[in-house]
Amino acid sequence: MKEIKIVQFGVGPIGAEVVRYALRKEGIKIVGAIDTDKNKVGKDLGELTVGRNLGVRITDDADAVLSRTKPDVVLHSTGSYLEDVKPQLLKIINSGADLVSTCEELAYPFLRHPQLSRELDTRARKKGVTVLGTGVNPGFVMDTLLVTATGVC
Repeated sequence: MKEIKIVQFGVGPIGAEVVRYALRKEGIKIVGAIDTDKNKVGKDLGELTVGRNLGVRITDDADAVLSRTKPDVVLHSTGSYLEDVKPQLLKIINSGADLVSTCEELAYPFLRHPQLSRELDTRARKKGVTVLGTGVNPGFVMDTLLVTATGVC
């Protein structure tokens, strides 16, 4: 089985949970971690996520990590709004890594951000990478969906 090299971009509550989940999967090796929080930079990723040293230091230098580690996939969990995370997404795409993001607006970006969506899609196609948005707005899942689903009662 080929080992998949992963970089975690964003080590907040969602990113930390993504790391915990990824560590349970066979064939995945976390090779880098990126976050801008000065209280996290320099710490071992495992200290903040699983309570043990993983040998992966968190850095705020995305370019250096992406260049040095050459990940197969970047797990991105820094923000909900596409325009806010656009520079990060472009950086990841340009590195040649596939991208999975929890950005809610990236789940179906063409409706709200058609021009930005085309830009990301064009760049991803040129680089030969996949971009997948998996985010779900918590207000929808925890509130609206439940109200709608129980409406028949």
